[in-house]
Amino acid sequence: MFFFKASLAEVFLFYEDNFLLLVRIYQLLLAANSTAQLPLAARRKSYVHVIAGQLTLEGHELNAGDVAMLDDVALLDLIAQGEAVSALVFDLPE
Repeated sequence: MFFFKASLAEVFLFYEDNFLLLVRIYQLLLAANSTAQLPLAARRKSYVHVIAGQLTLEGHELNAGDVAMLDDVALLDLIAQGEAVSALVFDLPE
């Protein structure tokens, strides 16, 4: 079982150098030994911060406190290893 929390605080707009930038933030709550996929828009960066648990992301193991930055990934594959996982996923402009 997994849950991507969607709330009014999920989308942020920033104005920088005459450009409007859209940032989405997802809260990932993933039950032990379960998987999830998160589709992302093309030509964006993803920043994943693991808060609790052990997460496998695109074949790499991340523990609580670890972060990962990915470029131009259309679909994030997320796997909770052995215990429940809590993480934040940032969908950022290039």
